[in-house]
This record gives sequence, C-alpha cells and structure tokens, in this order.
Amino acid sequence: MIELEKSPNWMKTLISSLPTTQQFILYGNIHDFYPCYDSDYGYVTFSLSNFLAKHFDQLGYDGVLSFEPIKGFYLLYGDKDTLKTFGFSFENSNYMDIDNLNFAYKLIKKLLFSNEYAYVVIFNFASYLKELSFSKDSYVDFFFNLFRDSFNSTPINKNGSYFYNQITFLFRDLDDIPKWYHNTKIKYINIPKPDIEVRKTIISSIISEFEDYKNIFKEKKEKIINILAHLTEGMYGKEFLNILLEVQRCNSKNLIDFIQTKKLNTNNNPWLSFKAERLTNLREKLQRFSYICDNSSCDKIVNIIKSVYLNFSNIETDSFLDRPRSVMLFDGYHQEEQSKLLQLLSELIFKNRDSYLKIDMKRYLKTSDLENFLENLSFHINNFPYGIILFEDIQKANIDLLKLIFDIK
Repeated sequence: MIELEKSPNWMKTLISSLPTTQQFILYGNIHDFYPCYDSDYGYVTFSLSNFLAKHFDQLGYDGVLSFEPIKGFYLLYGDKDTLKTFGFSFENSNYMDIDNLNFAYKLIKKLLFSNEYAYVVIFNFASYLKELSFSKDSYVDFFFNLFRDSFNSTPINKNGSYFYNQITFLFRDLDDIPKWYHNTKIKYINIPKPDIEVRKTIISSIISEFEDYKNIFKEKKEKIINILAHLTEGMYGKEFLNILLEVQRCNSKNLIDFIQTKKLNTNNNPWLSFKAERLTNLREKLQRFSYICDNSSCDKIVNIIKSVYLNFSNIETDSFLDRPRSVMLFDGYHQEEQSKLLQLLSELIFKNRDSYLKIDMKRYLKTSDLENFLENLSFHINNFPYGIILFEDIQKANIDLLKLIFDIK
C-alpha cells in the first residue's frame, strides 16, 4: 500500500484538489520516473501514468485509462465488463486501438458524466495531439468540447468522498496548451525535476548495492549520499540513475569524478533536436519503395518512427537502458532496396548516412564467429550510438548468435 503522506508535494496538491477539480494539466518533468513509498516494498519507481494510477487506485477510483496519440487507449486498471457498457472494448488485451479524436471524445464523455462509477483518463503526450495525429479542426473541437463539459460536470460520492470523473493531461510545457483553456475546474500543476530528498532516496537505493559502499561506516555513507545528491542537482531522475548504473557496470572506483565527467560530456542525442516537420513527408518518401513497402507497411514504419520520437517506450527499469528504441523485421527478396530504405531513414532521423550499418549475417555461420561479430558490432555502436543497424539474411546466422540478438531486442 502506498503511503500518501510520503508522496511528492505536487501529488499532494493534486489529491487535495480532487473535490473541486475536474481536469488537471500536469506539465514540466513528465517523462521521468517517479518514486513512491510502498509499505511492503519501500520506494518503488513508476512512469508518470502508472504513478498516478497507483494513487488513484488507493484513493478509491474504479479505473484509470491512458490515451496515447497514434495508438489509442490503455487500461491501467479497472473492470473490462463495466467499461464495455461505456463503449470500450478490452476483451482480448488491455489495449484499444483508436486513431480518431472525435470518437475518443465520445467514449470519454460517457465516463465523465457517469454518476455511478469514478474513472480517470490520462492523456499522455498531449503536446503532440495536434502536431502529429489529428487535423486542426478535430483538435480544436476536442479541447472545446472538454472545456464546455468541465462547466457541466458534477462530483460524485464514492464511499463518503467526493470527486469528479476526471481527465489529466500531460504536457511538456505551458506553450503547448491552448491559451484559452482556463476555468475554476481546471488546475495547472508543474512537476519539477527531482528535489534533493528524492535524489537522496534514489541514490541511496542504488549505491547500497555497491560492494565498496557496503563496507564503510554509516556516517560516511550519509556524507557520500549528500555529496552525490548535490552533484546531481538539476538532472532528471533517469539521467543520474543511468550514471549510477553505468558506474556499477564499469566498476568505477571514483564515483564523484565519474558523475562530474558525465555532466560535462553529455551525449549529443539526435532525438533531442529532431523536429516533427521531418515526419511531414516521410510517408511520401517511403512510397518511393512501393515494391517492398506497400501502404500498410509505410504506415507501420511511420508510426514506429513517431512512437520513438514521442518516446512511447519509456524506460523504467535498468534492464532496458541499453536496448534498441525499436525493432523492425523486413521479409522479402529486395535486399538492395531494403538497404536504400534504411539509409533514407538514417539520413532523415540522424542526418548522417554513416550512422547506418549493414551486417551480412552469412559471415557468421559458426559459434566461433560470435566473438568477431560482437567486436564489429561494439565498435560501430561506440562510434555511432544513435543509428540504424540492418542484420541482413539474419535467418542464416548461427543459432547462438540469433539468441544473442533476440535477447538484445
């Protein structure tokens, strides 16, 4: 069970506003991870959607759904049969595909005006609703309708507590929100980067596993945690978590120097400078390869690139920190054209054709070839950490090597 009194201040503000607020606009640090204290397990970290869902569940809401552009609704928790009465279909999974914003609004409205059940709909990546997925008219109509509905909504009584069926939007910053979207039932809450107490909590949980740290006195442990917490000021939780995990993997002896060096030599991540305009004509460019990339395939590739751009694959655990952002499997005989297609994507995304690598898997037929393969792959990734790799004729590679590649995926 989550101990609500140990929740961050912004979450306490949200909870205290539930009786009077029908919509929340959360903005700022929305793509980080968020620790909450569980009485059974101690501090546990979640993505923002799951962090919110855990709190709403404990507060007595009947269910929480998440909506993401391009993809649709995800059921974070709740009864599928009850949601079916509102028009939602989660029969075979916790996912419902929707690419029409007007239809999404009709479903949401039924939940908002329920007098029997209490639900929350979280709009992930709300900053991109207009930019990538929907027409300008549907985007404006969607926000206008929800704005109007906020005036007509009334709180419901759940076990003696009053709160609204609620919508929570997750925006990058205030500039992404319609300027006119304000009234007394809509509350804006800024989510800051982890404060010093949160950083101490995360740092303490990680370095407690370091062998050298286990053997020092308690007073010195506290001093080390305080120094590290000050060194990581201004960083996102994921940033200093990655650094600590890298220190652990590298078995570095000087943790403080390692953190300072990392802060000074931050990787130039091309996704940070990627502009959505580059996606505008992507589909048309892909259709140049129509004999290997039909309309359905083009749509899938475009949606994969969009998903990576939107950072849909939020990294929450250390086991996924070094894994690919996406994996595509091409089937067919047009190998030369497949190479040209991926070179196009490499140039479009990373502005560098050299960040594309083709590996002929027919060269690695024996178990003894595994070491040579790893050396070549490691060399390329170290020099081009952001790029595209094509494993050509992957089905012909040695079985041990295939297991390794699929494990990376």
